[in-house]
Amino acid sequence: MSLPLRTTFGNRDYTYRILTRVINKETTSIKFSLEEEEFTMEKGGNGNWQIREASLGDYQLLEAVAKSICKRYAI
Repeated sequence: MSLPLRTTFGNRDYTYRILTRVINKETTSIKFSLEEEEFTMEKGGNGNWQIREASLGDYQLLEAVAKSICKRYAI
């Protein structure tokens, strides 16, 4: 398990962990946990990352976490 990472969304700090061991340019799926829930983001055919398990209420937060992961790993 990775160290906890932090992102700020809506003036609130959130802590998440990346569960996928190896992340590089060829990675097409990344698992992470946020507030003790696991989520999977997948790379679509157009190169954009999508969150599979996102509900409408938390989609923007999960999208912000996905962007943070993409920036961190330059993918």
